[in-house]
Amino acid sequence: MAEAADRVRAFFAIDLDDRTRGAAAAVADRLRECPAGDAVRWVRDETLHVTLRFLGDIDCGRIARLAGCVREQTAALSPFRLQLGGARLFPSRRRALAVVLDVGPE
Repeated sequence: MAEAADRVRAFFAIDLDDRTRGAAAAVADRLRECPAGDAVRWVRDETLHVTLRFLGDIDCGRIARLAGCVREQTAALSPFRLQLGGARLFPSRRRALAVVLDVGPE
């Protein structure tokens, strides 16, 4: 079994452009001001992203191969635009681990 230091929590994600990141950060700023908003561990604005697939803890030795496969499979994709939707708690209101924004086509 690999040591914890040989593993990384990984996911595939879409990076946000500055305008979209700013809009998402503005939502986080409003939520931070709500009651108990200071009890939440908020992420830095520059780390906001759209998660496509969570992989969990994987061996560090697999990262280069996975990244290469994704690069190869997505090379022909054209840029696209997303629109931010409503905020919700994930995975549920009773056991919230994250605040997420819905996304869809612009």
